[in-house]
Amino acid sequence: MKTAKFSNGHEDTYKGKRDVKAAWALINRETGGVVRSGHSMTEAAAEKTANSQYCLAVHHDLRNRFKMSQRAAEWGCTRQQAVARCKKENAEHRAKFKIEVVAL
Repeated sequence: MKTAKFSNGHEDTYKGKRDVKAAWALINRETGGVVRSGHSMTEAAAEKTANSQYCLAVHHDLRNRFKMSQRAAEWGCTRQQAVARCKKENAEHRAKFKIEVVAL
């Protein structure tokens, strides 16, 4: 097990079998709370993964294909269009969050 400790005191423990080298967190700038976090094989991969998480931080229910398909139905579009919408929204949400990457 590897535990990452972020600047706001949040701790995230990896319990898997991969030899992860970095942890990432998406932190709400207003509250300082961690909205999403995870582990990656490299710091570069952690940064890339964190940068893809903004839409998920806002739409908490979009963590899997089924939920994304449900949201697409609500939005009146296909799942692929919903994914594209989330990618577009990622840019809009960047100002609300900061990314922190910690080496393990």
